[in-house]
Amino acid sequence: MIAFVLYFLWCIAFVSHDCLQTHSLKLMPLTKKQRFSAQCIRFFAPLLTLVWCLYTDPAKGMLLWLGLGSVAGVTVALALAYYKNKRSAPTQKALRQKS
Repeated sequence: MIAFVLYFLWCIAFVSHDCLQTHSLKLMPLTKKQRFSAQCIRFFAPLLTLVWCLYTDPAKGMLLWLGLGSVAGVTVALALAYYKNKRSAPTQKALRQKS
């Protein structure tokens, strides 16, 4: 159960990181409050997971923190790529029909 919560925190951190990127701001514009909360999440979620992992067991916790961060990063990258591809599919289909 702890690993799932840590994985979820990592995923939230990666999604908020992507929301703050300039290419994503064109798709999903953020207000000033939303940007600030995304920056806080991007900073505090990995920090919280690190503290939680090191509190339980320092040696295994560090490996768990790195491993879950890697798996969450790949998962979020694949999910965002699928979502962005699916979102832009009607535009690509219309461009193909024009030519």
